Amino acid sequence: MKNLLYLFLAVTIFACSSDDDNNNNDDSNPVSLSEWVPGSDLGNPQKEYSDSNSNLVSATISKMIEYNGELYVGGDFEVIGGQIIRYLARWDGSSWSSVGELGGKVEDMIVFQGKLYIQVKENDLSYQNEYQCHDCNRIYTWDGSSIIWEQLDYAGINKPLYSKSAFGGSNNSNKKYEQWTIHDNKLFAYISTSAASSWDGYRFELLWFNGDYWQTYNVQNNYHGVLKSYKGNLYATLIGSYSTFEAGFYKLGIEEAWDSGILYTFFQWINVAGESLSEPEILTIAEYNENLIVGGNFETIGGIVSENIASYDGNNWSTFGNWSYEPYELKVFNNQLYVSFYFGNWNGNDFERVAILNGNSWSSLLYNLSDYDMAGNGTFRTIEMYQNYLYLGGSNTVSGTNNFLKLTQ
Repeated sequence: MKNLLYLFLAVTIFACSSDDDNNNNDDSNPVSLSEWVPGSDLGNPQKEYSDSNSNLVSATISKMIEYNGELYVGGDFEVIGGQIIRYLARWDGSSWSSVGELGGKVEDMIVFQGKLYIQVKENDLSYQNEYQCHDCNRIYTWDGSSIIWEQLDYAGINKPLYSKSAFGGSNNSNKKYEQWTIHDNKLFAYISTSAASSWDGYRFELLWFNGDYWQTYNVQNNYHGVLKSYKGNLYATLIGSYSTFEAGFYKLGIEEAWDSGILYTFFQWINVAGESLSEPEILTIAEYNENLIVGGNFETIGGIVSENIASYDGNNWSTFGNWSYEPYELKVFNNQLYVSFYFGNWNGNDFERVAILNGNSWSSLLYNLSDYDMAGNGTFRTIEMYQNYLYLGGSNTVSGTNNFLKLTQ
């Protein structure tokens, strides 16, 4: 009888314990094991650093991209991981190494035909007058062993290669507007085709590069925004020239016209943004589930109400989970859609900075990000997946705050 009593008590205790465990794991009281941790010491400076050429008060990560099995991190910094590495470094998951000497901050990168193409906003422009390098970046390539400043050989023009700056545009100098893409197995970019005259330095053209030479589409606009290839067509988000801009979403189409009995064919941007209350300012694009997902600053697009994010299938627009925050970067990793946003905090309150799409709704990945910046500081910009970790990089003017983070779980 005593043994049966002991057995009854044991079963009762076990049952109560199981109920408690189930309650602790109930969806109404979720326990998250995910948190953001420093990916590495960025040198922001976490350790004080200065020399005759540097007085660090902040550091910025502008772009991250995987190349040859390593994560390449570019931006405006001079120390990273406790080492003096300026502007561009590579990370193997445990240690940093140098890529090569660059003269200014890295703004954008893309991999094309086995090489890493790098846009660099040079600090030393003594080799050019201000007209010939107006709002432009040098273009370098890295093949895994050496940095080369590429040359433009096009239409009789032989000169160092410059592109339109990746950061710039009609309203906000911190927003991405001019970006390159790969379309039809070619690299498309806005390239300076200036000749000897200083005023020609203002002329940029949409050129494509097939690995051997550059060619043009003769599209008469100096700004084209974010470029994107989709279903065999080339799209752009901003057209204009110098002081006049038209935000929207444009497809490069072919127009024909007869003149003196001769049929001429030329390219023209066609606005496919559809009806909207104001020009949609599209800042980032990603292809997801065979549709284009566009994010930016808008309330309506294509005749529908869709706040800051929408979906486009090549013909029609649809809502895609209205979002109160202005997306900075949309990216797809492992068939999942991620997004980062401009502002980290405002007036002491946390804003969303990164999220993931779950089904038809967005789930926050904010977690403990407020530990890494303060109100009014910190504009996290770029996200990248590397070795199954989500990395987040950005800017922060708060000394001692890390701007290179990874999400653990």
